[in-house]
Amino acid sequence: MIFKVDVEKFYESPTFKRTASNKYGRDGVKGEIGEKIFCDYFESLGFKAHNFADYILPQKAGYDVVLEKNNMFYGFDVKNNLRPDNKIPVEYGSDGWLFNTNKTSEFISHICPKTQTIITYRRIDMQDYIYGYFWDYISNEDYLFIELNEYKKVKIKTFNYKK
Repeated sequence: MIFKVDVEKFYESPTFKRTASNKYGRDGVKGEIGEKIFCDYFESLGFKAHNFADYILPQKAGYDVVLEKNNMFYGFDVKNNLRPDNKIPVEYGSDGWLFNTNKTSEFISHICPKTQTIITYRRIDMQDYIYGYFWDYISNEDYLFIELNEYKKVKIKTFNYKK
């Protein structure tokens, strides 16, 4: 199911007074780079990319980027944290980006600039996977690493891009 994203409402929301790079330093710069790579790649495929890095309402709801094509809208929480060995760090705590109830974007993407790879999955698929396979074994750590051989269980799509 693709959720209807009210792009106009997002654009009407207030903006942050500081950019992510000013607010979060190195991590903010890393996030901005990932969002730019993501937008550039999907625009090269004919999508219109709405980057909401500076808008408060979509950021709180987990919408870094909304892709638009043929009157369809796809909301993404973009992470620039895919490791070169293709492991995905999944932040699963209730305040993290996967299980936080305020985060409503349908898709999550991870980017690795070093390998020029973007992977994407539906938020609900990863939640179901974590609940089904790992929930009883999770420690108090903030992250769980999902490995390449587990991607099929989560229906992860992989894209390679060129700089």
